Amino acid sequence: MVRPKHLTLFLVIHISSFIYAQDDGRWYGSYSFGMQRMDFFHQLGLTLRMQSFRMEIQQAFGQRSAASGTLFSQTGLQCSYVFARKVVEFSPYLRLNYGRLAAPFAFNYYRMELGHQLSLPLHRRHLFPLDPFLSTGISQAWEQQHKALHTFLDFSLYLGVRYAFD
Repeated sequence: MVRPKHLTLFLVIHISSFIYAQDDGRWYGSYSFGMQRMDFFHQLGLTLRMQSFRMEIQQAFGQRSAASGTLFSQTGLQCSYVFARKVVEFSPYLRLNYGRLAAPFAFNYYRMELGHQLSLPLHRRHLFPLDPFLSTGISQAWEQQHKALHTFLDFSLYLGVRYAFD
């Protein structure tokens, strides 16, 4: 079984390839509404694009289910490769998240997700600097409370907009 610390090491090695990539000078800020299994949250992100690679730092706040009212925060790092087209961009990604659920559950969780993102790069046509996007993914998740560890497959769906800083 793959442990979260092994996934973190894999992601750090993967990110090191971004350090040597040439920067195209494009930064993005993003907002998205996301759903993961039974979690609903609002997420903010800051993205650096280097040639065809993107690296995004994400921070989200939400609740465990619509009825529970249990709040949580989630921090994530996403790396993607962009296949740019004239009308739409397709970006497969790898995302690693860490979250902390509040009482009464009070546990930590980790997620490693593989997915894809579709975005309309409207900033290229100078219509306005907001690019709408949709992303979906399948992940392996770990929830840990004290010494108990629960693992499961999960899914996610994000709908949002990205602002292109020029």
